[in-house]
Amino acid sequence: MPPPISVDVRDVSKPVAFYEKVFSVKPQKQVADYAKFDLKAPALNFSLVSSKQLGISLSGIKSRVQRGRKQLKRMLDDYCLIEFNESGGVIDYRTRSTNYDGCAPNGSCAADKS
Repeated sequence: MPPPISVDVRDVSKPVAFYEKVFSVKPQKQVADYAKFDLKAPALNFSLVSSKQLGISLSGIKSRVQRGRKQLKRMLDDYCLIEFNESGGVIDYRTRSTNYDGCAPNGSCAADKS
């Protein structure tokens, strides 16, 4: 099962447009306070959720966002070669070749990470 990553946003519609371009797919499900992208490569369940729907504390949201960012960074590192400028901005990227089971060339698999 692909790892889930949920990002808290104030307004779901604006980030949906951004992530449609990043992932090159439309969300599988979208309602006013929620959008879900089921990605195949990298295998990932990515969702955008409005904080008012979550019903948890701000510290709980921050913890989830921090954990999700770490998972996303690991997956991007596994699947992409990213070149940064001096200030940390992305200036170029290439996808790494992967085999069809979702595993990166370094042997790590998205399903193995938590």
